[in-house]
Amino acid sequence: MSTAADDVTLQLNPPGVSRRMLATLYWEAFGEPLTNLLMGSPPRALALVEAAADPGRALCALRGDTVLGLAALRYGGRCFLSPRPRACLAAAGPLRGVPAYAGLSLVGHGAGPDEMYVESLAVRADCRGQGIGRALLQHAFVLARDEGLAAVSLDVVDTNTGACRLYERAGFRAVAVSRYPFTGRLLGFSSIIRMVQPLNSPAIAP
Repeated sequence: MSTAADDVTLQLNPPGVSRRMLATLYWEAFGEPLTNLLMGSPPRALALVEAAADPGRALCALRGDTVLGLAALRYGGRCFLSPRPRACLAAAGPLRGVPAYAGLSLVGHGAGPDEMYVESLAVRADCRGQGIGRALLQHAFVLARDEGLAAVSLDVVDTNTGACRLYERAGFRAVAVSRYPFTGRLLGFSSIIRMVQPLNSPAIAP
């Protein structure tokens, strides 16, 4: 199994990484469904993601100053996508700003008080297959344990089979499925799978 290269570092909220850098990587992975969700043009939707991004919940994989991957986290009452009504109105205008704020607020279902929730996992297209995604998840386990949390959870859409395999290899197990039969044309999936990794699992023992 591939592992992240020795020159890749993992850091929460690394200095020098801007909201624009985080939003651009996030956009590379999720731009099309985000554009549909936010009901705007790609530049406008990207601006909304940049305005909503909280670097304090961005776990980054770095090679030097270059961001290779991102695990967007939610725990401790804070989340990576943390939209502010005023910023959404400024980026999208009065007609689209309100639904855009609502759409961003619904990204991810959050986590229980004893869980860390991975809102999303994004790796640069030219860096995939190098173990970066798995390394980000393993580091998220360490952060969650340091925070005294009991589990790490995430959601994955049914059409993202590659991500499902990655999460299963990392020790996550499906615990629930939410079905959305009318979202297929708009967002490209019909169900969302909730997966959980308890932190006392032997798969992630220190």
